[in-house]
Amino acid sequence: MSRIFDCCSHVAHVSGFLALAMPSLALACSCEQPSADKAYERATAVFAGTVTGVEEPFWVRLGLSEPGAHDVTFQVTKRWKGADAASATVRTRLTGEACGYPFQVGGAYLVFVAPGPAEGLETGICSGTRDLAGAEEEVDILDGLAASEQAAP
Repeated sequence: MSRIFDCCSHVAHVSGFLALAMPSLALACSCEQPSADKAYERATAVFAGTVTGVEEPFWVRLGLSEPGAHDVTFQVTKRWKGADAASATVRTRLTGEACGYPFQVGGAYLVFVAPGPAEGLETGICSGTRDLAGAEEEVDILDGLAASEQAAP
């Protein structure tokens, strides 16, 4: 019995050490993805689009700004909120641990965007952004919200 306790005690010490020595491992993003109507309400822009490029910004490459941030460019296929444009570029981190979204070139997404702490627009898993495949219910909700806004005086 004492052997099991000793083993568990060592595991606890090692886990505690790792959490202190490597805080990035201990601090993963934790949020519930909001419903489409809540995400729409919070966002400054909402669109569906296909990723045409993912690029690490120049200042990030130099180590002068937001490590891990990437600019993602979309060909916009449908817009519910925000400026009417054929393309959009937003900033995110490419990992869910950093609350970013793992966009892939060629992938189609439903994107909820908000102003970021730096210049430009930002999105991530906590904003409501998701793969467009399987988001039919959210698209129906967005269609209804956009139609009701247009009908309002």
